[in-house]
Amino acid sequence: MAKSAKPGSVFDHPAPRVFSIDAGRPFLPDLADGLIDALGDALPYAEIYLPTRRAVRAAAGAFLGARERRGV
Repeated sequence: MAKSAKPGSVFDHPAPRVFSIDAGRPFLPDLADGLIDALGDALPYAEIYLPTRRAVRAAAGAFLGARERRGV
């Protein structure tokens, strides 16, 4: 999702639901922020497939960083 896009819910858009992150933006922090905004309380039920353990660790760090930025 582009940083400027703030959909009410990812499910408000008709299928196929394809979003993007602008080139030059930090991918994982923007992804974490976008998924938190889009899914809200449903985020714990989301399945995110990542290719390596290293990617999982980096994504976990991005989600924790998003949580800290939001003051949760």
